[in-house]
Amino acid sequence: MTKQHQEFGQFIRDHREGMKITLRQLARDIEVSPTYLSQIEQGNFSPPSEEKIRLLAQHLKLDEDELLAMANKIPSDLKPIFTDQPRPVADFLRTAKGLSEEDWEKLRKQAQEMQKE
Repeated sequence: MTKQHQEFGQFIRDHREGMKITLRQLARDIEVSPTYLSQIEQGNFSPPSEEKIRLLAQHLKLDEDELLAMANKIPSDLKPIFTDQPRPVADFLRTAKGLSEEDWEKLRKQAQEMQKE
């Protein structure tokens, strides 16, 4: 059991309990067994698949991308962006490391404007 697994599982448990959702109900909602979900919450199992993490996010009213990042998973829709142009994407991300959330929002808006051109 890794610290990352414990943190992910505890985060899920905290949100589930905060929303007054039972373990059995959430397990049913995301189509897994209660035992499996319990093991994830305890940090005994790795975070589930991207599909299940997205369902968890929806049912717990969390951001899907943030929950995937917490699980150390890259969203599948981002993989082709990276594999199509690995060098410029990697260079850009390394250069942008440490930018504030505000800076990232500015870059996002600039990219949207560039796509319109």
